[in-house]
Amino acid sequence: MTDSAKAQRDVEDVMLQLQNWAIKDWEEVRPGCDFIRECIPDLAEKYIYFVIPDRAETSASVTKKQLVDIEKHGLKLLDALRSVQGPAINALNFRKPTLGEFEAKLEKLVEAAAQATKSATKTNSGPKVNVQPYAVAVAAALDFPKLTMARPTLTVDQVDGKPKTSGAFLDFLSKIFIAVGITASAEYYAKRALSAARRHSPKNQSE
Repeated sequence: MTDSAKAQRDVEDVMLQLQNWAIKDWEEVRPGCDFIRECIPDLAEKYIYFVIPDRAETSASVTKKQLVDIEKHGLKLLDALRSVQGPAINALNFRKPTLGEFEAKLEKLVEAAAQATKSATKTNSGPKVNVQPYAVAVAAALDFPKLTMARPTLTVDQVDGKPKTSGAFLDFLSKIFIAVGITASAEYYAKRALSAARRHSPKNQSE
């Protein structure tokens, strides 16, 4: 099993190397560079959740417990509101929202928590996936411009009559895969990730 602490340190090193490489081509340090450098540990941490089963499973378990708690305590509060008498209603002094409006919103919250709990249970059922190269590749494609101030791209050249893919993003993803213990083809997932990243770009979302 991949050691989560070491894997995160390795991912952070890869990100720092990429940013240092990008800075060399800048005429001056660009605004936000230092901030992004400080955020590298947070950027790196999500990759660990993709590939360490116990971390991902713990996160899912915590989410489910929180949803169950919201539903349980919400139902108790609903019961209390429905049994409240006149003096207590006056003491609460609800104006906006009214007590009835608050109760209706609380009912919706309880229903949403119950539905979300069911969805979380379905999502977490079945075989556990230890490694998710596609998720890691998409995350890398979205992080690349934060670290370099440039879009992730791939270059395809003809070498000995055969196409050869290269580029800074492919190098970055290859190192990320090594850091988190993924043995899948970085080139294959780099191509898929770039398509996904384009769909997530602000320009496409605004259209």
